[in-house]
Amino acid sequence: MARLSVVSAAGRPMIVDGGPRRGRVWAADGETRFAAADDVALAVANAAVKNAVDTAAVEVFMAGVVVIADADVVVAVSGAPGDVFVDDVPAAVDVAVHLKAGQRLKVGAPRAGLFRVLAVRGGVAASLGLRLNKGEVVDVDTVAPVDVGTAAPSAEAAHGADVIDVRIVEGGEVDRFPPGAFLALCGPVLRVSPQSSRMGVRLLPDGAGSALTAESIAVPTTHGTMLTTPMWTGAVQVTPTGEAIVLGADSRATGGYPRLAQVISVDRHLVAQRRPGQGLRFVRCVLDDARALRRAFAARWR
Repeated sequence: MARLSVVSAAGRPMIVDGGPRRGRVWAADGETRFAAADDVALAVANAAVKNAVDTAAVEVFMAGVVVIADADVVVAVSGAPGDVFVDDVPAAVDVAVHLKAGQRLKVGAPRAGLFRVLAVRGGVAASLGLRLNKGEVVDVDTVAPVDVGTAAPSAEAAHGADVIDVRIVEGGEVDRFPPGAFLALCGPVLRVSPQSSRMGVRLLPDGAGSALTAESIAVPTTHGTMLTTPMWTGAVQVTPTGEAIVLGADSRATGGYPRLAQVISVDRHLVAQRRPGQGLRFVRCVLDDARALRRAFAARWR
């Protein structure tokens, strides 16, 4: 059993995994899932150290983290681009790195994007959602790692781009909106609001002519009568004022705003990594294509 001690925790590190743990469905109990904001980064980092892709790991937000191991461990860092050091020596990202007992691993602040993931071979044995503070000690699980093959590179270039394309399919309540509302949502550039978090990314119009107007999107006559309904990560809700919210990893299990669209699963991490002020452009996708893309994504680690 190895242990990681937290030397510096400015980046608000938190224990996350790929979703509900085996034997427990968090959303069914109305609880936060504590899933990784960037599930692709989690999969890449875990695959690099030969864990199952949804194994619990450490998610770091913005400012970085420094840890020290009391025994030899194998680690990998993925997600938003940034520096990684073992002691004072630069280390690679998206690949396995051997960290010897007593060495310090520094996961630096991202140059673009928001979230980085630190995975350890065998997984992190700690409660999901635990915030790691300076001086905290985390056990590395002794469960044998799974041989899952080679990790695919993460989409670093997209995190620094001013505007990216994000694919969506029609949402559960698209029929509550005026005809053509879904297509009107596709195309215009929307900007990430500073009032965004792991719970949801709020999107603001980017100048005149945005799709988010009361005439084309908002549905005030149905907001007051809509029943609370199950929600999931990536759902694009629209408020009575025409504000779009893309639900994130910490979103509630239910909600009352209608869903005009759903971000396809393989693009959700792109939305999570957007910084305030950065833009995105929704692009229409059909359900069959979204499913095919998900199958191809999952096949990388079979």
